[in-house]
Amino acid sequence: MSAALAFLDKHLGFMVRVQEKERNRAILVLAVTFFGVIGFSNFFGVFIDTSELRCLPERVYIGYPKLHEPRIGDIVSFVSTEREALGIFRGHRLAKIVMAQGGDRVVSDERGVFINGKFIADRSPVSLQKLKERKLDPININRVLQPGELFLMGTLPRSFDSRYWGVVPDRLVERYVLAVI
Repeated sequence: MSAALAFLDKHLGFMVRVQEKERNRAILVLAVTFFGVIGFSNFFGVFIDTSELRCLPERVYIGYPKLHEPRIGDIVSFVSTEREALGIFRGHRLAKIVMAQGGDRVVSDERGVFINGKFIADRSPVSLQKLKERKLDPININRVLQPGELFLMGTLPRSFDSRYWGVVPDRLVERYVLAVI
């Protein structure tokens, strides 16, 4: 017996020796598991944030398909283009919380962020300094968002988000995100 056949007999020989009913059940379990993993990875994704400077406190997230239009409080995920994030994170997947959408009045300037007249957050001096080092200026906003526009933010003080780079079209949102740990 060749070494390969001996290996197969030793590790998979049980498949030959078991009854046909048990073998069929094992094959069915393997097939369901295989196709289940393929299906999960096509519709869901596990994301691990290893960034030193994070926008959200959690490190592990599960992404799932966009099933409805984004709403206030949803954590959404999109791939940044040249326009979003001032081009700094072009091609990178970003996850942020929807803070404002079409119909909301947003003011974002040197005084901080105000949504519908309510103070939300300051701009971070560290983030402003990093922009200055790149010879970039934050985008100021003082208007009512149009339908299809989202104002996205993180919860951590140094989050680099819409308070620096403006609104994101909701058509860029590919997934919703659930923070795990």
